[in-house]
Amino acid sequence: MGRYVLRRLLQVPLGLAIVGSLAFLLIHLAPGGPVTALSGEYATQELRQEIEARYGLDRPLGERYLAWMGAALAGDLGRSYLHKAPVVDVILERLPATLSIVLPAALLSLLAGGTIGLLSTRPPGERRHVFTPLLALVGHMMPTFWIAQGLVLLFALKLGWLPVQGLDNPRLAAPEFLDRLRHLVLPVLALTIHQLALTALTLRSALQGEVARPYMTTALAKGLDFPRARRRHALVNALQPVLAVLGGRIGATFVGAIAVETVFALPGLGRLIVSAAVNRDHPLVLGIALAVCAVAMLGNLTTDLLMNRIDPRMAIERDEAHAA
Repeated sequence: MGRYVLRRLLQVPLGLAIVGSLAFLLIHLAPGGPVTALSGEYATQELRQEIEARYGLDRPLGERYLAWMGAALAGDLGRSYLHKAPVVDVILERLPATLSIVLPAALLSLLAGGTIGLLSTRPPGERRHVFTPLLALVGHMMPTFWIAQGLVLLFALKLGWLPVQGLDNPRLAAPEFLDRLRHLVLPVLALTIHQLALTALTLRSALQGEVARPYMTTALAKGLDFPRARRRHALVNALQPVLAVLGGRIGATFVGAIAVETVFALPGLGRLIVSAAVNRDHPLVLGIALAVCAVAMLGNLTTDLLMNRIDPRMAIERDEAHAA
């Protein structure tokens, strides 16, 4: 178990280096560049050359890559062209707004999707309900921004129950906790609806396989009713594929947050990376890409540790396979 954790931790910096290298090359080889965004479309050639020299954009691509990689290894992701501040500070300033919708959505989707998947599982041989998985599949297939726009039309514009945009009411002298919660309801709900569908479908599929196993027959023969046996015995074994799917979806959750933040005008990483890409703010785009990648890799590691906690044989088998 210890060797497995150590090996996975050592993979994080290697993965970040690979992702950072690919992102750097793709961004700098793409058409256009930051000089036009910084100087304007009708700037003189002298001004463009001055900006290139100031930001080091006149150096060869390989030299710029080595300089950026060396600084990144030291924890310096450069300065944002647009915000005139260190990239790390800009990301840390916007990160709480993104986490305020991603973390509650992940928890609610796990609880709600798990409940739906659990209750929709039927004993072997009994006719299964088609409506629940079909509805979950439709919810998962719908783009996040569609769900967000639908919630805005219903709860904000038609019913007038909840605010449309932002994190706080600009009329208030200082942010209030209850007002912040009202602004977060719709963004969290939009992200939750999209994520819970996959959780429900995955858990239901795993449970249908577990309830047909011999240990469930034994539990039922001992006098347990099916809902209790399903919850006590089958659920624990069915959690592993659910955790695996959720761990792999952490990066996708942040991508979904981009659409949600755009619809609700939230000052998070989603809107930040959109504005950075539009303005060719290369250091900021690279910094956000590395931050999301780091969160996804650490989330996958946490998921694997939880799966190994549920079934320690997984870590032992992996260590033995690696040793062989």
